[in-house]
Amino acid sequence: MKKSDIAVGFFLTARYVRGANPWTTVLITFVMLLTFLNLTVIGGILEGIVVGSFDGLRERAIGDVYVSPKEGETFVNRTQHILPVLRSDPRVESMSPRLGVSAEVITESEIFNVINANEKRQSVRTTVLGVDPASESMTTNLQDHLLEGEYFSANGSRRDVLIGSALLERYSPFGAGVLSGVYPGDFVYIRLGDTKSGDFLSVGGSDAEQPGSVQVRRANPGGVLQKYRVRGVYRTKAGELDLNIMMHIDEARGHVSNPANDVSGIAVRLFDSQDAVVVKERLLRDGFGMYATIETVDEAIGSFLDDVRTVFRMLGMVVGSIGLAVSSITIFIIIFVTAVSRQKFIGILKAIGITPTAIRISYVLYALFFAFLGVSLGLAVLYLLLVPFFAANPIPFPFSDGVLYVTTPRTTLYVALLLFATAIAGLIPAHRIIRRPAIDSVRGR
Repeated sequence: MKKSDIAVGFFLTARYVRGANPWTTVLITFVMLLTFLNLTVIGGILEGIVVGSFDGLRERAIGDVYVSPKEGETFVNRTQHILPVLRSDPRVESMSPRLGVSAEVITESEIFNVINANEKRQSVRTTVLGVDPASESMTTNLQDHLLEGEYFSANGSRRDVLIGSALLERYSPFGAGVLSGVYPGDFVYIRLGDTKSGDFLSVGGSDAEQPGSVQVRRANPGGVLQKYRVRGVYRTKAGELDLNIMMHIDEARGHVSNPANDVSGIAVRLFDSQDAVVVKERLLRDGFGMYATIETVDEAIGSFLDDVRTVFRMLGMVVGSIGLAVSSITIFIIIFVTAVSRQKFIGILKAIGITPTAIRISYVLYALFFAFLGVSLGLAVLYLLLVPFFAANPIPFPFSDGVLYVTTPRTTLYVALLLFATAIAGLIPAHRIIRRPAIDSVRGR
């Protein structure tokens, strides 16, 4: 390929562009724009569903490093030794120790609507997470994910609780086995910890909000029901966290036999999430791996989300490939029709000494012109409009806030694929026309 062929090819391409119908140019460019967006946006949204779920778990549940009990254990042993080490680490921004307690929840209406002492009340089994409100707020910004009510108050009662939205009938995607008619300001009755046999069930407590207690005889004696006020309803879309109830950790400790004051898990937020491996290795070097399971967020979440993400990425590529094939066929037809309609012109060019290579280059460049124009507009739409829009307005899926996930390497790959497919689509029809003898082309045969 000579430099002169390339120069002539560019000259002829400029002539084609100037002589093209403006509406045809707009239409082809629009097709290329849609093809590029089809390649990037469909797959980006599908993968963004999983990315949004992962981000939700990291930001609102697990943190960058998560400390959990060893297999077969209930608590994180040596919690009171691990916490000072984390607090002294300059890479740690905040942490939230949590104490999980099994619980049975009964609505206030269910308590007093059941008249027969032998009648079983409808209840919901769940887990209560005892948290320090300030630490939880700093680590997961839970106060920003309230659907109703208010967050814990610094001077509030220890009998205030927050209920996960998935436990409430009006928000739950399950529709069964949940609480109904519970709103902020209402009271619920919660039995925490292991139940113990006894003749009576105590309902109530000593808080100012509940001046007395009610004793109800039950056919199957159990533990103690305590009265709690619902302060708010939260939705994090972070795994099973929305199926839990949160209360003050000191209140939860009163119902757990745990003299060492160990906790059930510690969510650790770092200033830089890239330091997760370093923080984990430090804890392991200090010997805490003998007493607890220490994982980065990727390890704690496991491979399930990665597998789903891979499947969604493949689906996006399949859909994008179909769009790429359609655009290639479109370019092929346009270039073929253009070349056929210019057979005499091509014959004249060959007759005056323009090489077939230069003519092929001109039609390939003509096809690439539309691709470059469509890709340029597509990049502008993608990065200046769509990505900021979805970042500010995530798609509200039931289990995550979906975002538009695009990366520079993948976008570059899609641009290269689109340009390559367009170049091939422009070369094939031009080559078929140019193979004809010049005299046949001039005569229109």
